[in-house]
Amino acid sequence: MGFTQVNQSLYNIRAPFHGGGNVFLNLLKGDRIAVVDTGVEHTPCEVLQPALAEMGLALSDIDLILNTHAHMDHAGGNGEMKKLSKASIYLHRDDLFMANSVQAQVEFMTAPMFRAVPTE
Repeated sequence: MGFTQVNQSLYNIRAPFHGGGNVFLNLLKGDRIAVVDTGVEHTPCEVLQPALAEMGLALSDIDLILNTHAHMDHAGGNGEMKKLSKASIYLHRDDLFMANSVQAQVEFMTAPMFRAVPTE
């Protein structure tokens, strides 16, 4: 089973990704169906779709995607979800620069490391 049912409206879906990490997606069922985060690029097809099938749902049943933030391990599956579902995607406006550019995200994530290195 690729998910844990927390209560009648909330499901927790564990999505592993390379390097041994995990990201946790949440499915919320109410008047509409929402997914919180989409994992990495392959997560919608390889993890989310099979978990939804176990629940009697499909990617096309998702109405909303709510991204907690735009890091690749949480919003990397947005492009695939946009192709495979009718879902509206929501992300905080301050994260749009990362969602629109992998290079911007890499620079944002690595800049603190370079500032910590003393220069001569």
